[in-house]
Amino acid sequence: SSIFCNDDPAESFRGVVELNNLIFDKFVDGSKFALVEFYAPWCGHCKHLAPEYKKLGEAIADDPFLSSRVVIAKVNADSDRDLGSRFSVSGFPTLKYFKRGSSVANDYNGGRNF
Repeated sequence: SSIFCNDDPAESFRGVVELNNLIFDKFVDGSKFALVEFYAPWCGHCKHLAPEYKKLGEAIADDPFLSSRVVIAKVNADSDRDLGSRFSVSGFPTLKYFKRGSSVANDYNGGRNF
């Protein structure tokens, strides 16, 4: 992949749910494991992550076992600052995961390649 990435982190990807303050708790409700990217459309690192996050979303969507147990989501925390504040987002992109049965956000600090 090129270091010059024109991918738009705000673009809709199959298997990745775009969340906002109104619907966040409906999708991240503890019934499934959830991975949420908090991004800003202007963020270079977010643009670099976009193709990998797209691959992840598609892989989960293509696997019936995983798609019934895992939510891959993203939040435009630049426009939805309330959600960013709620989860202490201080930079972009920030990845948080929520274990099944829990509403506690955990920082994801692992690899960023799928």
